[in-house]
Amino acid sequence: MLVAQTLAFAALLATALVVALVFAGQENERGAVAMLDGGVADELAERVLSRDPRPIGRPFSLYAVVDVDGRVIATAGADRERLGSRHLTGLTDEPGARAAVGNSFPLEGGGWLVVVIDPDWRNGRIMGAAWPIALLIAAVGGPAFYVLRVVSVRSTRSAYRMGPEQVDQIVRERAALLESIDDAAIGIDRDGGLLWFNSTAGELLSVTDDEIGTNAEKLLLAASGGRGGRALDAHLIQIGDRVLTLSVDMDVSPAAGESRLVILRDYSRDAALLRALDGAQNHIDALRSRGHEFANTLHIIEGLLEMAEPDRALEFVRAGGVSGEFGMPADGIEDPSVRALVYAHRARAREGGISLVVAPGAALPDLAGADQSFTEASLLIVGNFLSNAIESCSSGDGVVLMITTAQASDGSGLVLTFAVDDSGPGVPAHLRDRVFSLGTSTKTGRESRGYGLAIVRGAVTRLGGDCECRTSELGGMQFEATLPIPDSERSRFIDE
Repeated sequence: MLVAQTLAFAALLATALVVALVFAGQENERGAVAMLDGGVADELAERVLSRDPRPIGRPFSLYAVVDVDGRVIATAGADRERLGSRHLTGLTDEPGARAAVGNSFPLEGGGWLVVVIDPDWRNGRIMGAAWPIALLIAAVGGPAFYVLRVVSVRSTRSAYRMGPEQVDQIVRERAALLESIDDAAIGIDRDGGLLWFNSTAGELLSVTDDEIGTNAEKLLLAASGGRGGRALDAHLIQIGDRVLTLSVDMDVSPAAGESRLVILRDYSRDAALLRALDGAQNHIDALRSRGHEFANTLHIIEGLLEMAEPDRALEFVRAGGVSGEFGMPADGIEDPSVRALVYAHRARAREGGISLVVAPGAALPDLAGADQSFTEASLLIVGNFLSNAIESCSSGDGVVLMITTAQASDGSGLVLTFAVDDSGPGVPAHLRDRVFSLGTSTKTGRESRGYGLAIVRGAVTRLGGDCECRTSELGGMQFEATLPIPDSERSRFIDE
């Protein structure tokens, strides 16, 4: 490999030398022609006209005297038979101007002297100098290049404990790894300029190789619609309908200086993190509260049975126990995860004096084994919509959940619709157009995050659905999300 590189380098130098010598030869030719300017051209013309037997010699192989009408009067030189008596074209009164053949020089008595460079003289001048210098470069430049390459290889091995081939392999493997991940990855130099990006980042940020070196902060702000702040300092960033987590790490490689690796990960894909940020702790507290209610209910039943009051115990169970939850009409929601989510929020709502019911006719089949993104989106919608509705309401308010399946308006297939209505204060008019945008929240203080609805919309739109917010018939707000049902899950929703 090293020998091949050395030979290629020597060949490149020799080629460059030959090109330079050809240019130098052309300069010599122009110099030889320029010396005829002045009285020299008239002197040579006299010798040609007088048939002077003395050879005129190089660097010209042809001398021709031409009259004012362009006819050849006399010629001399090795190539004089070429012209004969034919007319020449392109003759001008400018010394050294190109004619049909060679260069022309005006004579004092009228007419022109036309000369042609001897090709043997030209080639001899060029190649006579080219070969010695080319050999000199090959003899000196080649070994020098070889020595430099050996030093470079040894320096690389000393610094990285590996050869250039291993370093090249690592670089290629690293590039392949960055291209294989679904997350967007970019590299930033110490001055904040874009160093590199993988294909996912190129599509997400709409950048090309022409923008290498551009300020990365400005690229991120442009992609996010310029929503203010420093993008690289943000934990979350919204690009279009997608909410992404932004991770910035310093590169620990000394050779990389202070370069940084930035990863943008689709926030809605991480279901565990989503649930943690969107109220998982509230769900746990609600389930704990529900567990206490179940325990109280069992204690009452146990007491009634010990008192030999089975009829009263049966009546108590049919009434729904302490909380009345046994009588909650949610039988149409067959999926256990969604059903448990609804029950947990109902217990949480009841603690605040809020009524949460499932509308008659609500139906959702068991989604076990269904498309994961479809299932996660369903859980996100129910969890976020119910959580927001309960948090916006106060004691005495009500929340209603409706889940329906219908044919899409364009006839493209089935759609699943989730709608949550509440009787709370609603969303201020100035926030309704951007309530699904990252950072928009009706809450204040530490509870104000504005993550949930933006995440829901990102998950829904990525599956081809849509989210809407409108005034509810209950007096508060209605949040609605529609999800196209994948063809693979169609049989779960209708009997075919």
